[in-house]
Amino acid sequence: MKDEERLILELCKSHVRNSFRLKQISDIHNLIERGISWAEFLEAAVYFKVAPFTYFSLLVARKLLQTDIPGAVLPGLKNECTPAQLLLTNIHMKCLKSLRESSIIFSKVYMILAPFIFGYRVSFFNPDIMV
Repeated sequence: MKDEERLILELCKSHVRNSFRLKQISDIHNLIERGISWAEFLEAAVYFKVAPFTYFSLLVARKLLQTDIPGAVLPGLKNECTPAQLLLTNIHMKCLKSLRESSIIFSKVYMILAPFIFGYRVSFFNPDIMV
């Protein structure tokens, strides 16, 4: 696995586990634009058990930045997610309506459910994301 692929996986995991930062999605987009081996990337996402995080982050990159993701990648990642993880991904996607608008209600629901589904704590306030 190339360094770019490893870095994308780490950014995806960090993006979901911490708070949303457009810079991370932009970094993911730029690394993908450089070119990666999607087969190795998918294999690593499954092996390191970060498929749910990767699935969400790539959905956001595609939605906000029109990142070009091959057709088999998202379904491949989705197949590695549990129904609860997919439900939480859908809730998380509803948090982000556009670059200018987000839903505080869905964001709070995500923060409450994430520890139970992913097994970690999400902070409710992060001054780094304030504009």
